[in-house]
Amino acid sequence: MPAGNAAVEFVRCGRRSDNVAISALDVRPGRSGLDVFASTHSYSPAPRTFVVELYGDGKLLDARYQHLQPGEEKGLVFRGVQGVRGTVAVRLAVRDDLAADNEAWLPVSAPSRPRVLLVTPGNLFLERALAVIPGVQVANARAAPRLAGPYDIHVYDRIPPARPAPHVPTLLIGCQSDVSPAQLGVEVARPRIAIWRRDSPLGRYVQFGSVSIERGRVLRCRPWGVSLADAQAGPLLAFGERDGVRSVQIGFDLLRSDFPLRAGFPIFVAECVSWLAPQPTGGAGLTARPGQPVMLPTPPDARRVTVSGPFGVATRSQGREATIDLDGGQAVFGGTQTAGLYVARPDSGAPVYLAVNMLDGRESDLRPGALHARSPVRSEGPTADVSGRRELWRLAVLLALVVLALEWYEYHVGRGRG
Repeated sequence: MPAGNAAVEFVRCGRRSDNVAISALDVRPGRSGLDVFASTHSYSPAPRTFVVELYGDGKLLDARYQHLQPGEEKGLVFRGVQGVRGTVAVRLAVRDDLAADNEAWLPVSAPSRPRVLLVTPGNLFLERALAVIPGVQVANARAAPRLAGPYDIHVYDRIPPARPAPHVPTLLIGCQSDVSPAQLGVEVARPRIAIWRRDSPLGRYVQFGSVSIERGRVLRCRPWGVSLADAQAGPLLAFGERDGVRSVQIGFDLLRSDFPLRAGFPIFVAECVSWLAPQPTGGAGLTARPGQPVMLPTPPDARRVTVSGPFGVATRSQGREATIDLDGGQAVFGGTQTAGLYVARPDSGAPVYLAVNMLDGRESDLRPGALHARSPVRSEGPTADVSGRRELWRLAVLLALVVLALEWYEYHVGRGRG
């Protein structure tokens, strides 16, 4: 039908994305205390310089300048943090369009000492990467033992396990087993990793795209396996969890690549150890994303849990307080819509910290999307036409009335003739 002088207007939500955000936050036990890793990302069209502040138990411990170019992501490390008993927080002292991603928290707890069995014919880079992880005890072997012994993690470098331990987390490099998340497939020459899971703790601090690999085997993930990094031919790294036991697999020989020479290699190995055998929180705390329901750990004799928060980094003002009655059930807290630090206090037992962080680039990127029209629509001038649905119900009603009139006429005329 003719559009006449009708005007079509596209209303865009949002005008800009002048925003910087905390994209990742992690805490590791170091040689002289805790090492805090933070990553920041700029979604601003102009260079931004700001201060990154580190807090421990609500007290300012350190502050550093950070400069980011448009679209740049950069990490920094606070080493040797001491005296923290409850929480670590990072805050960006910056004015931007979204304040919710300028703060992030992590509960801390007493570290454990995982025991690692390394089976390798010789790999100095891997041995050193494991040796520098604070608190990790490493035992080396040149052949796969039949009885692995009491170890928390098994690492097999080019030597498949003789008898896989189904209840022990495993890292497999250039080999496979019954507990690996994938099977080794075809061999490819010079594969280049194109995409990897930045949202996974195993890939958030590593730039796999710059790694050069001489030869590698494409991985065929099992139903419970997940691809971590993909080349054009298929996955080259995978991870997964089956019956509560985790495993990581690398489809290429580390010594036939420059991955051990990259700065992210020791971080990747440390992340694998941490993910394969996560340290128990000891009731210290939990983490969640905004809007995610959380099951709170409670003592067996607890009857009620009081959750307060959220608390900010620079301000300790309490937002609200909620009470959860257990009545023999589990405490599920769903009031996590606002990012911040929450404290759950059961009527018996120690308090539990809950850190709700954004850490989501899709939420931090405020740039408005473009309009993708299926077909061009002209709205100027009296000759412009716009396609649309035609209303046919009036014609249908008219036809029905005509049919009813004919039937009425036939009925009465027929009776008169009879």
